[in-house]
Amino acid sequence: MQFRPSTDSASRLEPVSLPNASGFSGGVWALFRNAPRGDLRFGNLASDGSVFAGRSSQQWMTIGARSVRDGDQTLLTATAAVNAGWSRSQQDIVIDLHLHAPATITVGSSGKAISVDGAPVIYREKDGRIELPSLAKGEHRVRISS
Repeated sequence: MQFRPSTDSASRLEPVSLPNASGFSGGVWALFRNAPRGDLRFGNLASDGSVFAGRSSQQWMTIGARSVRDGDQTLLTATAAVNAGWSRSQQDIVIDLHLHAPATITVGSSGKAISVDGAPVIYREKDGRIELPSLAKGEHRVRISS
């Protein structure tokens, strides 16, 4: 395998320096926390995690987060810090989670069918948000179909 510099100017990564993070942006972006306070922000997206990376508000991941927002809209909250990968399409939202402790996850969306690890779950819907049942420590896949 050989790597060589790209001639595509859109694929060039540029350094990003914020008061509480450093990282890069180009066709993708990644922020790495280097100060204890404040959200990691890229465009309208914000996470309180230690790492926040993605392509858009439709596709991102965060490590050690309790909250992710897109402007004023809360996308995800957790009662304990989680690692999360988010992918939204026209049909559904898929969230891959890694929990170091049991947690309750709330998603700022509505859906017709919701599953955790491939099984339908009973959930609460309040103020346009879905509250999932408490999830055990470990890895989980949440699918919210519209």
